[in-house]
Amino acid sequence: MFEVFLISRAEKVIKSLDDIKLRRRIKEVIDTLSHTYFPERYDIKKLKGVKNTYRLRIGDYRIIYTVNFTNSQIFVSSITPRKKAY
Repeated sequence: MFEVFLISRAEKVIKSLDDIKLRRRIKEVIDTLSHTYFPERYDIKKLKGVKNTYRLRIGDYRIIYTVNFTNSQIFVSSITPRKKAY
């Protein structure tokens, strides 16, 4: 089981979302990450050139997170609309 940490700007994005369904969906996905860093039912890709960093797609939003396998920790570094994610 992984311990999930949200960096403060990721928390701010979640709180600022007007769409309640999207906010709930993002929170559910982040909760799912605590059970496995690579949930099969979501569109996840490893980012090139960055060690242990992944991109998870939720509609038009992207969740960028890094996995520390040694300490079983996941750090959610950003939650951004697709336009701003890349």
